Amino acid sequence: MFKFIVYISSIIVLNSCTNSIEFENDSVDFSRPSNPVVENVLHTQNLQYKSSNKQVDILLVIDNSKSMADEHQKMIQKFKDNFIPHLRDLDWRIGILTTDASDTFDGGWFSDDYPSTSGFGGKLLKLNSDGDTYFHKDTVDLIPLFHNTIKRIGCNTESQKDEETENSKEDEAFCSELNGLEQPFNSIIKSINKKDAENNNFFRSKAHLITIVISDEDEDDVSNLEAQNVVDAVKEQWPEKILRSYSISVLPGDQKCKDASSEDYDAKFGARLFNLSKLTGGESLSICNKNYAPIFNKISKSIYDSFLLKIDLEKIPLPGSLKLTLDPEPDYSFHYILKNQQIIFKEPLSFDTTFIIKYLTANVQK
Repeated sequence: MFKFIVYISSIIVLNSCTNSIEFENDSVDFSRPSNPVVENVLHTQNLQYKSSNKQVDILLVIDNSKSMADEHQKMIQKFKDNFIPHLRDLDWRIGILTTDASDTFDGGWFSDDYPSTSGFGGKLLKLNSDGDTYFHKDTVDLIPLFHNTIKRIGCNTESQKDEETENSKEDEAFCSELNGLEQPFNSIIKSINKKDAENNNFFRSKAHLITIVISDEDEDDVSNLEAQNVVDAVKEQWPEKILRSYSISVLPGDQKCKDASSEDYDAKFGARLFNLSKLTGGESLSICNKNYAPIFNKISKSIYDSFLLKIDLEKIPLPGSLKLTLDPEPDYSFHYILKNQQIIFKEPLSFDTTFIIKYLTANVQK
């Protein structure tokens, strides 16, 4: 994966069938008044490219404590229109964990050492009676199923409100205040370590791994885990895997948000969550946003953009001089932009090829 570098320059549209190139909005000033140009220099770069499989496994790690009921409702309202559509043609999967990493429950609704149900202890939540543990783009009734799943985590199902209906052990676990531990790092690591057991159908060896933690707490001090522990756990299982982590939490230093989130329960700054996002090139966003639409929009767009090919050039090309040849050429059109000294493709490329890049630069007499 190539590095992200963002500049502003000219926009190029490539039609691979005709090899025609158009420049628009050319606004870069290449003039050097004090150094007269003697001649232009031709640069050539060759790059072999292996196509992306466009696979992405997304772990949605949700705080199941009662203080998060309002946030669960925000997710339900905005997930359909502001997250899924921006994943576009990626081969995505979404599995759901709670932040409770307990392997057993003690007391409360349960007898001592009652084994934890799905959704806890790093085990992916079972979504239906068939035992499915993840959503994908071909999931039947995806949105209603997602909504019902989030409602279960938030203790909002009708069966849970009906005193005459006996709740399942799993439903009771979600509703028990005694089982609202906040250990998202521990849950993520345990889920990875169960890749050949309870979670054996979810993780794909060549897929990007995305974690999205939604919590008004940080990783608690009981687990004693830091951001680097999560990165190390992924590398131990898949040395070449790309990991990117996002969090929706109380941002470090945002006292106003912390106070607003602590009216009924004591919220905490998501300092460790922030560190994991920074360490993996993800992003941390505020849980105090009343509207989750721009948050989900931003995260999903960032996930998609991580699959886009970026080519760093050795020099800044003169306007209109860039020529990009592909060998072999694809049988469909695609697009890219040139931003100063980097070529950025606008769609993931699904073919193997060699890029032959030629462009001119000004040779300036000192």
